[in-house]
Amino acid sequence: MSWGNFLRKRSYLDLDYIYGTLSNSGGENPLDFPAIMASSMELCIVACDAETGEVKYFGKDDIQQDDYSILKASSAIPFVCHPYEVKRHLYYDGALGDPIPIKKAFQMGCDRVVLILSKPKNLFRQPGKDPSFAKRIERRYPKAAKQLRLRARRYNDGVDLAKLYEARGQVLIVSPDDTCGVDTLTRDKDALQKLYAKGYQDGGTIAAFLSSIK
Repeated sequence: MSWGNFLRKRSYLDLDYIYGTLSNSGGENPLDFPAIMASSMELCIVACDAETGEVKYFGKDDIQQDDYSILKASSAIPFVCHPYEVKRHLYYDGALGDPIPIKKAFQMGCDRVVLILSKPKNLFRQPGKDPSFAKRIERRYPKAAKQLRLRARRYNDGVDLAKLYEARGQVLIVSPDDTCGVDTLTRDKDALQKLYAKGYQDGGTIAAFLSSIK
């Protein structure tokens, strides 16, 4: 994560390193690809088509051993990263189209949903740098830029919907009461570790929620 990466690779975040060098077989933290494919659970990764602005949901048919392009696509923040190609289409971060995919989860047949947030659930999200980043990609990807400008509103609407389901006992929202000073591009290791520990502790409620399903 550096401006050097941005100049060399057109991406401030080196997603090729994260979902390639580290994650490939033989890497420092290899993804257990065989376990993913052997699992009976469905895989659903969301991204946004950079050219059409449409939401794209990827599944197991879209991933191969040591080719984790769908993860790069789903993590590619506009302007901060270049869009990633999957099957001849370019994609940005899934948060542009479906930042809180509650509806999608229930459409796929889920009885209950665990929603994990990196921000407090009662925090109203502001557009922040979205308009600025949208302006920078607008000339080449106008439809993705339009989606980026709507991201904060869609996020807030999604959290509100999740709260309704939470009141019915169908959704468990796991979110920190404090972000510990962490945002999307934080490099402070101590702050990141604090938020990680907080999330690990808060995640202790998940097992009881899922085990109560009849």
